[in-house]
Amino acid sequence: MSFDEKDLNLEGQEERSSKVNSKNRIQEGVILANLLKGPLYIEDDRLLFRALIEKQIEVESLAQKLGLTIFIDETEGYAFVRSMSEFPDDYGQLPPRLIARRPLSYQVTLLLVLLRQRLLEYDESEESLGRLVLSYEELLEMLKIYLPKTTNEATQLAKIEATIKKVVEMGFLRELDSDPSLKRYEVRRIIKALVQSDTLTQIKEKFKELLQDRA
Repeated sequence: MSFDEKDLNLEGQEERSSKVNSKNRIQEGVILANLLKGPLYIEDDRLLFRALIEKQIEVESLAQKLGLTIFIDETEGYAFVRSMSEFPDDYGQLPPRLIARRPLSYQVTLLLVLLRQRLLEYDESEESLGRLVLSYEELLEMLKIYLPKTTNEATQLAKIEATIKKVVEMGFLRELDSDPSLKRYEVRRIIKALVQSDTLTQIKEKFKELLQDRA
């Protein structure tokens, strides 16, 4: 069971430049260009996000010409572009694929599923305050349960750290810099668009089967 980065176009979290015209209205081309760099969060750029909502029809029309669709969740406050994957690459006059298909590793896929599960449990709890923050140690323990036992702890830790770093780069985790020594991470809610809650149990069972096969 694996996902492709192309589904969410999560690479490139460069700083966005919200250029506006003389009427202080952000053009749809500028909005789409920023979305192509990576997910857009209302908390990161409220002006740009609101402009996307106001010009959603125009931006979607422009995206379709490039073979892309736009996913917007106003409630959670995020948006991203994805390929029109329901069509084959040679379908009619569809433009060449803009978002590369890059299969994710076992550990990255596993961490994404586990983070989605934790977010679901957090939202259903009475302690939910809107943001789910996990420590490095918590992420470590979550992954270790589903990883084969090893005598080389150093190598396994290095792989886990690389996995966490990758998920941060993809935009599903945000490292909090209030105290770097604590290594705390916020689970970003865009992960809900990648892993549906009704499939979590099935996916986790698949990972358990794979773990037994590797044992």
